[in-house]
Amino acid sequence: MQNISYFCIVKHFKYFLRSLLGLFLAFVPATMNAQETDSLQVSLLTCGPGNEVYSYYGHTAIRLKGWSFYFFNAAGLPVEKRDVVVNYGSFSFRQKYFIARFILGLTDYEVSLAPFELFVAEYNHERRWVREQVLNLTPAEKEALYEAICRNLEPQNKTYRYNYFTDNCTTRARNIILGNMSDEVVFDWESKPASTYREMIHQYNRQHLWAAFGNDLLLGLGADSPIDAFEQQFLPIPLSNDFEHATIARNGNNPQKLVKATNQLVSMQENPHEAEPFLFSPMMCACCLSLLLVIVTAVEIKRKQTLWQTDAITMLVTGLAGIILFVMLFSQHPTVRCNLQIMLLNPLNLVFLYPAVKRLRRGKLHAWHVGWMVMLLLCATAGSVGIQHYADGILLLAYTLLFRQCAIVYRLYQHKTKTN
Repeated sequence: MQNISYFCIVKHFKYFLRSLLGLFLAFVPATMNAQETDSLQVSLLTCGPGNEVYSYYGHTAIRLKGWSFYFFNAAGLPVEKRDVVVNYGSFSFRQKYFIARFILGLTDYEVSLAPFELFVAEYNHERRWVREQVLNLTPAEKEALYEAICRNLEPQNKTYRYNYFTDNCTTRARNIILGNMSDEVVFDWESKPASTYREMIHQYNRQHLWAAFGNDLLLGLGADSPIDAFEQQFLPIPLSNDFEHATIARNGNNPQKLVKATNQLVSMQENPHEAEPFLFSPMMCACCLSLLLVIVTAVEIKRKQTLWQTDAITMLVTGLAGIILFVMLFSQHPTVRCNLQIMLLNPLNLVFLYPAVKRLRRGKLHAWHVGWMVMLLLCATAGSVGIQHYADGILLLAYTLLFRQCAIVYRLYQHKTKTN
């Protein structure tokens, strides 16, 4: 997915030239003869993963070859291009509150055009492979697709509300292609295994441990629900593989292949990104924190005292992290709203931080310690039986904090019983 400032050359058009160009393009489709229509080519472009977080999962675009499109050069003069790439993944980090809007599912993406040579040069520079699948479309289907894309490029239509799983650059490209075909496309899904959204993205972020941790931390129960083969096409490579084996039922005759030719535009290259070291992985950090908490708790049990500073820090950190999961309840992404990890990273810890720690310092038990203990038990149980897949280290921390809360509740309850 590329930056709008790179692809959207249209934004820099001068107003009077834009009007002139619109009048000129209005007559271009009408001047095409049958021979020109037969020579038109539509391709699905699939791009390999990159090294940026937003590019770990690849990219999908559409290549239109043979139609006339006009771009303005640095001098403000129109330059004709008959080989362009349609990109539904244009966005800009310069949008106001981009990160917050992305988390809440309020990010707007755009469809944009780029000259084919610039598109390929960019991916070649990033050492990301690009595969082209030339589609077996009829002249009427090519024209219908071209007209649909032109409608998408109109200012009032080019922006859409992005959703990572259900409405992204890949699903948009697939839908506009399949939606403008006159005959049914049949996919070979008989041998395709069942999967979930979380399992699908794990195939592409397993080397990026902290990115995977962030995804798993924000994704809730919805990401662990089974999805069918059609829904699995939200990722570029699975869509490309499905297109490769798909057929078209042409008027009851023998099925024709959807892809009539496959070309490697940018060769497969070794990804320069190295796997992140396990020493600094989320799981290793969780192991260190768990070991520290166990040691502190063991010291408290031996000395029969409470190191309340540990609980103050623990409640503060988990409460602050819980704010993020609480905000997810209001997100437009349906897969993040119900997240059982919020019982561990609990925003209520901030509410009860002062009164709970105050009673700890006096050697007394606060009701919230019992409440959080119950929540941690539910959190650990749900993660253990597989109701929800947690981020690396979260289940270990849940058991560790459960052990600590049980120790605190038991010791202070025993103390209260003796004093009474």
